[in-house]
Amino acid sequence: MARARGESARGGGQPLRHLNLSLTLALALTLSLTLSLSLALSLSLSLSLSLTQASLYAILEASAGASTDELRKAYRRAALRWHPDKHAQADGAQQAEAAERFKQVQAAWAVLSDAELRAAYDEELERQ
Repeated sequence: MARARGESARGGGQPLRHLNLSLTLALALTLSLTLSLSLALSLSLSLSLSLTQASLYAILEASAGASTDELRKAYRRAALRWHPDKHAQADGAQQAEAAERFKQVQAAWAVLSDAELRAAYDEELERQ
C-alpha cells in the first residue's frame, strides 16, 4: 500500500511537516534559552568584574561616552595587545597576565557591544 506524500512511515497519517515544524520550534527555543543564559552570564560576569576590578571602559581604554565604533576600535586594539599568541615567547608570569587580560577584554566587549547589556551596565555604574 503506497503512502500519501507527507505521511509518516508509522502510519496514522501525521504529516512529516508537523514533526519538522515541532523540531524546528524546539531547536529555536533551545537556542533562545541558550542565548538568554549566555546574556545573563555575560551580564553577571560583567557586573562582578566591574565591582572587583577596573571598569569595563577602563579595560578597553575607552571613555564611557564612546560610540559603538570607538568601542569596537578600542576592543580590537586591546585584543591585539593582550592576545596570548603575542606573548608566546614571554615567561610564564607574563603569559598568564596576558591571558587574564585577554579574558577581561573579551568579557568587557561581550557587555559593551550589546546595547541592552551596556545600558544595564551604565545604570549600575551610575548607582555606585
